[in-house]
Amino acid sequence: MSAHTKELNMKLLKEETNNGLMIWKINRPEAKNAVDFEVIHLFEKYLDEIENRKDIRALIITGSGGSFCSGGDLEAFHGLRTAAEARTMLLPMNKVLRRISSLSTLVITYVDGAAVGGGAELASAGDLIYVSPRTSLGFIQGKLSLTTGWGGAALAKEKVGYGRALKMLVSAERINSEKLLQTGFADGTAYTIDELIEKIDWPVSAGIIKKYKHHLKNYKVMDNMEEEAYLCSEMWESEEHHHAVESFLRKKNEGKGWKKS
Repeated sequence: MSAHTKELNMKLLKEETNNGLMIWKINRPEAKNAVDFEVIHLFEKYLDEIENRKDIRALIITGSGGSFCSGGDLEAFHGLRTAAEARTMLLPMNKVLRRISSLSTLVITYVDGAAVGGGAELASAGDLIYVSPRTSLGFIQGKLSLTTGWGGAALAKEKVGYGRALKMLVSAERINSEKLLQTGFADGTAYTIDELIEKIDWPVSAGIIKKYKHHLKNYKVMDNMEEEAYLCSEMWESEEHHHAVESFLRKKNEGKGWKKS
């Protein structure tokens, strides 16, 4: 992969190739690529740039170190206690996903490893979702007494329909790549990002992609996505949520973590 620009040593890496492809990679492997306020800020910064670019054919969003994204960083956000405080995180990241979803360029999320909680929501923001054999994806927010807050429920419904999306949300199960493909949530597989890049080397211009997206995209979903931030913030200040987070952090510090569903 020949790149002509590359930004390193940040929590969100950015790489651009000579053929109109941009790659964003969450780079917090020690935290399983959890999103904190700095990651949100970097998403906003990169979106400001790509929204004004007409030469980018496709954007790939992925993660480093064998994980896609583990959602919001509970250690960073645990101090947010009230609904109003929670919205200082939920609304900006919700807007990030709405902006990603409404980009005129083609957006592909490459889920190589775990994508749980908000990570599953971020994966849902791709126009196309590619998975690897290592993929494990789950909307596990319910285990923390929460609903989705970044718009992932509305996006999942767009991908697989009401019934399948509802089952994914209320079961809080982790789903492997085979089942994600069977349900239509995932659109294809790739063992590596280089293989993915080869697979999406389609002979269409950025202008044609933009026209197809404008014609096919359901932009009404954006309002439903925003509502999720407010619903989640109400759940956030509940004692059930705070107890669940404290239990999670305690087990994490003990080196146990959550068991897979």
